[in-house]
Formats: sequence, C-alpha cells, structure tokens
Amino acid sequence: MPRIETFVCDAPGCGKQKGETNRWWQIFEAGGVWEIRPLEKRLQPDAKVVCGQECAQKMLARFLSREGKENERT
Repeated sequence: MPRIETFVCDAPGCGKQKGETNRWWQIFEAGGVWEIRPLEKRLQPDAKVVCGQECAQKMLARFLSREGKENERT
C-alpha cells in the first residue's frame, strides 16, 4: 500500500493542511542561501513547507531578519 504523506504549512501562525489540488512550496536554507521550489514531494528532511505566497513571504522575512542580525555581529 502506498504511503500517504500529509503536509502542514510551517509558516508562523498558519498550520493549514495541504489538499490534493493546492500548489504549495518547499523552502531550503543552507549556508546563508534561501531557495524555494514547488512542492512535489519533500526532497530533503530539513525543508520547510509553505501553503502560498503570504506564508513564503513570512518565512523569507524571518530568514532575512536572522541573517541581518548575524551580519551585524561580524
């Protein structure tokens, strides 16, 4: 029997669950690089999943804020 995976939006304050026809995105952060791709299946265990543009923007804002704070220290 095939395994069914349920995706829940990782953006702060969201928590929506992915339906069959929704177009969702996966976000990867590695070495100060932020990459977003369509969600077809979770390719990496550390990927974040977002339900749309608004939640992707929340995650990007959080990433930029964190990167800016780290750059201020150096």
